[in-house]
Order: sequence, then structure tokens, then C-alpha cells
Amino acid sequence: MKSESQTHQIRLGHPSRLRDEHGLRVTVLVLGLFIVFVLLLAHDEIARDMVLRGMIAPGQEELAELGIGAVLFVFWGALTVGIIRLLSRVYRGGKG
Repeated sequence: MKSESQTHQIRLGHPSRLRDEHGLRVTVLVLGLFIVFVLLLAHDEIARDMVLRGMIAPGQEELAELGIGAVLFVFWGALTVGIIRLLSRVYRGGKG
């Protein structure tokens, strides 16, 4: 039988990376990039669904696609700048 000290816990990600301040930030930024990427793939379906639910007029579907895409593009850029700034700080040896 295993004692309580030998039991394993299921955790998200590698524990030593998530305890590190930089590791957690990189994980969150990369997760954000993945979410934005998936939303960018589906933004036309999101706009179509908004028309079907009556949230926007049928003639506004293309404009909604462009708007959603533009907002997601800005989010993608902000996340990319965040990763670059973080990696630059780590490379220089600075703190968070």
C-alpha cells in the first residue's frame, strides 16, 4: 500500500514550470495565443451564428466578421508583444 506521502496528484502542466513566475506567464500567454487562433479560425461561423440568433441583422454579417477578426488580430498582436517582452526580460536576466 502507498502511504499518503507517496500518492500522486494530477496537476495542469509540469509543476516545476508552473511554480516559476516566468513559466506561468509563458504558459498563460501561449494558451491565450491558442484560444485566439481557434477563434480566428471560427470567426465567420461566430458571425453567422449571431445572425441566426438575431443578435445582428443579416446584412451586417460581413461587417461583424471583419470586426471580430480585427479585434482578434489586436489580441494576437498584444499577446505576441507580451511574449517578446517576457522573453527579452528573461534573456537579460531581469525579474518579471
